[in-house]
Amino acid sequence: MAQPEINDAQSYKPNALIEKGCRLLHKMDVPCYSKVVDLILEETANPLSKQSIRRKACAICGKTPSHTWTRSFLSRWPCITLGKPSGLDPKRAIAFNRPVVHHHFELFNGIIKKYGIPYENIYNMDEKGCQRGGGRKSSSRKYFVPRIRRPKYRARSANLELVTIIECVCADGTALLPGFVFSGTQFLPEWFQDVDDDICISLSPNGWTNDFLCTEWFKKSFIGQSKARNKSGKPIILVLDGHGSHEKLVMIDLGLSHGIIIFCLPPHTTHKLQPLDVGVFGPFSCAWAD
Repeated sequence: MAQPEINDAQSYKPNALIEKGCRLLHKMDVPCYSKVVDLILEETANPLSKQSIRRKACAICGKTPSHTWTRSFLSRWPCITLGKPSGLDPKRAIAFNRPVVHHHFELFNGIIKKYGIPYENIYNMDEKGCQRGGGRKSSSRKYFVPRIRRPKYRARSANLELVTIIECVCADGTALLPGFVFSGTQFLPEWFQDVDDDICISLSPNGWTNDFLCTEWFKKSFIGQSKARNKSGKPIILVLDGHGSHEKLVMIDLGLSHGIIIFCLPPHTTHKLQPLDVGVFGPFSCAWAD
């Protein structure tokens, strides 16, 4: 790290311990500094603000930097910028770390190589709840409106009924038929008489899925569809969120009897490691709100 630009720095003489620490920091090049940033700031989900980074600099150099120092700091290190991070549960912040992620992919790759599983036999399942009217979240999309007329409105549904979508995609870029969980307690078959038999339709009091309904989807929808597409005869692997409940254990045993391996993601890491959550349901939420 370059010499901090602190007012009256020439007249300040740090003690031996601080001077030693400064010399060590000054030897760090940009790649090395980036690694420190990744380890300390990003992975622990505790980024520094303008105020806290000045306190850190003061702890290193023994004098509080001026208010313009942060601007010089950013210009020296283009790999860092000011931003507004999203809130993250502390459990997720702790669980998502390098050893956990490395172990996860080591296990996953080990299973793929051991059984010679092709891409067309690798599946990822996740569920997404959405409100039929689009929800109350405001859209970021802009529309053409008269300049002089205020306020401006756009008609949208007020239906807040929740529907959960159970989606399953394959590593070869294809997808299985989805499942749906509607809000309600009474199921009338004639409502869905023209729906494909492989589409799993379920009900729950609030529209959310649970481990039991997830297992029902696995039995009624996934097993049949995935086995029908299995041309290689190799085992099938299904990647999903892991909870360790009794129903999940039932699913694992049922899967093994059909040549299907259930591979659970590490707890509290799905915000980064769940492919559907990151790559599919994120854009879907924005499109649905619009």
